[in-house]
Amino acid sequence: MRVRIELFSQEHLPETLRWMNDADIVEKLDMGEGYVSEEQCREWFLPSPENAYCCTFAILTPQGKHVGNCGLLDIDPRRKKAKVWILVGESCERGKGFGSDAMRLLCEYAFEELGLHKVWLYCLAENVAGCRMYTSVGFVHEGVMRDDTCIDGRYRDSVCYGMLRTDGPRPPTLH
Repeated sequence: MRVRIELFSQEHLPETLRWMNDADIVEKLDMGEGYVSEEQCREWFLPSPENAYCCTFAILTPQGKHVGNCGLLDIDPRRKKAKVWILVGESCERGKGFGSDAMRLLCEYAFEELGLHKVWLYCLAENVAGCRMYTSVGFVHEGVMRDDTCIDGRYRDSVCYGMLRTDGPRPPTLH
């Protein structure tokens, strides 16, 4: 693997806050509008009793550089499923396979450590690189949510992907 993931901590806040206020990232991930404060960032990402049904990980290169975050939301122990998300925040680090490797590690954690049966996600249909990455990792296209969100006055479709414990994740391919 080209990366490792570790539980998100206070030391990961500065980079994350910068990414959360990057206009390009905000639009691509449909995160809404407006400035994200350090306090909001702390509430969203740091472990707490209020966030018992989610967990966030920092994505680190082998040299320890923090290049993004990923995590599980809406962890449902009874139904054995959770929503996954990922962000490679450093634009110069995108396209190097870090996101794919981190997503594989996150799915392995969900299946092996948490005993989940399914992980799923939504992605803007126009996020071609993201859609390609999800299928390469082993996610299956499950449907399209037409006009699912409105960004800058324009409705956009979202794509739903899912992965069952029995599906994957797929190992990385050699280039």
